[in-house]
Amino acid sequence: MRPVITVLAVVLLTGWPRPASAQTSACQVTIKAPTGEEPVGAQGDVTGTAQIPPNAYVWLLARRDDQPRNFIWPQQGIAAADLVQQSGGPPKFELSVHYGEPPDTNKNFRVIAIVVDADQHHKLERWLEEAPAKGYRPWIGLPRSVEGCTPAQVVVKKVEP
Repeated sequence: MRPVITVLAVVLLTGWPRPASAQTSACQVTIKAPTGEEPVGAQGDVTGTAQIPPNAYVWLLARRDDQPRNFIWPQQGIAAADLVQQSGGPPKFELSVHYGEPPDTNKNFRVIAIVVDADQHHKLERWLEEAPAKGYRPWIGLPRSVEGCTPAQVVVKKVEP
């Protein structure tokens, strides 16, 4: 009876062994440009790299830093399959971000690159479709990120209307 208890204790403490195919690979997303030192205009491209699971999406979100932390405006998303492959490095993305309206000039904006699953991706797409009819009310809170994928962020200053 002791060997069964020992095996059960090992499984409870370390987790049931998973086959190699079920283990997740490293997930990493970075924002290369703009950097925190660069001023931005009314709209601009955000570039970065993303090593993400095959069925995941990278989404860019933006918000003014002086507004409530949970007010976020989804910008644009890209599927893992659509990332630009580059030799010797992780896949790249380039997505457009809109930095508010003319009264937002000289305000800091936080840009967040987050990795989401298909369910969250579809919710973000639906928000983009419905936003004009709803007066562009903000998305509340960060979408749920894929486990093991830490969002990347940068704060920039809008200097042009």
